[in-house]
Amino acid sequence: MGPSISEDPFTMKFIPSELSHDCLRPWAKILGLAWLLCMGCRPQEAKVSAGAERTTSASHPEIRPHYALLQIDDCQGVCDGSGGVAIDEKHFVVVNDETSELLIYERSRSGLPKQRLNIRKHLDLKKKEEADLEAMARVGSTFYVIGSHSRDNEGKKQKERRTFMGFSLEPEAGLFRLQVEGKPYDDLMADLLKDPSMAHLSLESAYRQAGDDPKGLNIEALCAGANNSLWIGFRGPLIAGKALMVQLSNPRKVCFGTQAQFGGYALLDLGGQSIRGADSVGGDILIIADDPWKQEGATLFFWDGNTSTPEPIPMDGLALLDPEAIFIFPDTQWQILQVLSDDGGRRRGEKDCGNLDTPSAMGFRSASFAY
Repeated sequence: MGPSISEDPFTMKFIPSELSHDCLRPWAKILGLAWLLCMGCRPQEAKVSAGAERTTSASHPEIRPHYALLQIDDCQGVCDGSGGVAIDEKHFVVVNDETSELLIYERSRSGLPKQRLNIRKHLDLKKKEEADLEAMARVGSTFYVIGSHSRDNEGKKQKERRTFMGFSLEPEAGLFRLQVEGKPYDDLMADLLKDPSMAHLSLESAYRQAGDDPKGLNIEALCAGANNSLWIGFRGPLIAGKALMVQLSNPRKVCFGTQAQFGGYALLDLGGQSIRGADSVGGDILIIADDPWKQEGATLFFWDGNTSTPEPIPMDGLALLDPEAIFIFPDTQWQILQVLSDDGGRRRGEKDCGNLDTPSAMGFRSASFAY
């Protein structure tokens, strides 16, 4: 028997028809503990060296979660959550690729954002410029946001898209105070193209293509890595049919003007799909991927940071969304995942969301999945 669904126009809550949330929680904890224990007893595997593709084999844990959709919230104010990350157990922050804002929402609650932080002046954007911010990640107390670094649809360079910025969010009178770390850095792609270990990936050729071209360069994901590093996930180009993740070793120093240093890369077999979003816990990474050109739907993958073939994980209800980002709250970690949907083309009333201009009329879906 499938889940029973109660639905209003934009918000849905999914509860299995035979079991309540409260009944499921003990079993979720037991399964989660078993899975994490199994993860912890894996044999050590060789780590990738700078510039070398990961080719090691993995001893995968036998227990894998099967995620089911619990709840969909209607986050109003913009039409898509391009990237998101948890601030604490009650709040998450979302970046929008069109407005260059940080929007702070309350967890598991529909409605307008609790707070909007305009970062255009920090990014030094002119009136009509869009930074095309696509992803966020958190390392310690520092949040990072990154632009797509892509060219426009005509293949023209867009300097404003080549941004990388770090900041903190400090609680203040029930809200959050933004503090930019250093200043935005716009030479990340130049540093990457000059790295000799990346030369054979032909990224310079991809960088000359439009971002929407299957062969074009386009950054879509960001997540924490080991030793205060970041993994940068590319939607394009696919390299020999594999998706590219590049490790940025010194993100905080980059924010203060130091040239970017890279700790290697990984080419991941995602079945021909491209990376849309990622988040990590303890070195293990969850990746949302899809094929933007074939429109075949998205898939959740588990990557241990070592193998070249991440493992697909069942995620019932993912097909209802156009996933743009995934993140994990600190209190539930792997037990509950949050997925943000790009809903610019979704109908809201008589119009597509992207054609609306009133914040309260606009919105994207934030979906909770649990195992």
